[in-house]
Amino acid sequence: MAHGAVHAAVMDVLSQESIERCALHVESVLEGDTSKPLIGVVNNAGFCIISSMEMTSDEDVRRVFELDFWAYIAVIRAFLPLIKQNKRRFINVGSYAGFVNPPIWVAYSAVKAAIEGLTRARRFELMPFGVGMTTVRPGWTRTGGVGPKIRNAWDKYFDGVEQGAIGVDTLGNAINPTKPIDAAEARIYRPMVDKW
Repeated sequence: MAHGAVHAAVMDVLSQESIERCALHVESVLEGDTSKPLIGVVNNAGFCIISSMEMTSDEDVRRVFELDFWAYIAVIRAFLPLIKQNKRRFINVGSYAGFVNPPIWVAYSAVKAAIEGLTRARRFELMPFGVGMTTVRPGWTRTGGVGPKIRNAWDKYFDGVEQGAIGVDTLGNAINPTKPIDAAEARIYRPMVDKW
């Protein structure tokens, strides 16, 4: 769909075929018209699981990395020829979670740290071609939807700690709940929970 200088295209960043199709579409729109170069690509796909690592399945961690890391790489590779041709820039949306590493955001913090590393290393590789790569790091935004999820995740985590859990099974039940924490341990964990 095209409206003047704006062209919209749908791209599923989890589908290599869709990414390549979109890159070809953009190339065909720009072909032969130097008045409208591709000036940049913004990688902003992502989602976050708010849960402790013990209570997050391997499958969920992989889903975070598929969307928040591997999709970025696929988009960069597909659009790199066009960006090189115009000597323009990639912008990868990271997060301060890649630096601050808050508890119960383990998978998200890890993937955003990976985006930082990817962006820094690729920036130096692409400099000789006149191509830039930048990370934008949005800060924390308090929203009505996230607050209750954080509280719920903390409560679930703390309940597991109080039961002496060493993890959870596939149904989310605490494994080995044989050693409840004592009062001294509770004084350490509870303020951490209440702070977040």
